[in-house]
Amino acid sequence: DVRVYRTLEEAEAHADRLIGDGRRLFWPYPTRAGRFADSSQLVPPGLWLRLNSKEFLADITPPENLPVRNIVPLAQFEAMEFPGACYVKAGGGLATGWGFAVRHCADDASWREARQSFRSWRSDLASVIIEEDAEAKKTWCIGLGISGGEVTSLGGSEQLLASPGQQSGN
Repeated sequence: DVRVYRTLEEAEAHADRLIGDGRRLFWPYPTRAGRFADSSQLVPPGLWLRLNSKEFLADITPPENLPVRNIVPLAQFEAMEFPGACYVKAGGGLATGWGFAVRHCADDASWREARQSFRSWRSDLASVIIEEDAEAKKTWCIGLGISGGEVTSLGGSEQLLASPGQQSGN
């Protein structure tokens, strides 16, 4: 069952028809806030946000496994001077999967580019995460199934990085 769409409006019309047929929706990124009822989505938006947002990573990850990080309001980030090599990631509900909304800042020029890029998401972005520049050549991505009180691992993949913060494959 393949539904083709070219615009957000066409995608949402397909979703409305599926909901009308009694189906529930699953999205790789959250839908517009309030557009679909929580009951029409396979994963409630609040849970999705808590599990996917980098801002809440400390809630589910032991501190020793996290890089040194600072979460600041967007306005404060825009006024900051380059602190040295770091990663800048979207906070709040903006997902950062596939390297979206993640910038590696190695110098002042890349810091300015990150600020300009994040400024364009102003309506979706309340905070920014600034993390230490921890070198990584590969990372892991895991899929989980959560039902009732059970969590089942659906498998994982090693993600290869072509350059800092840029995934090149699994």
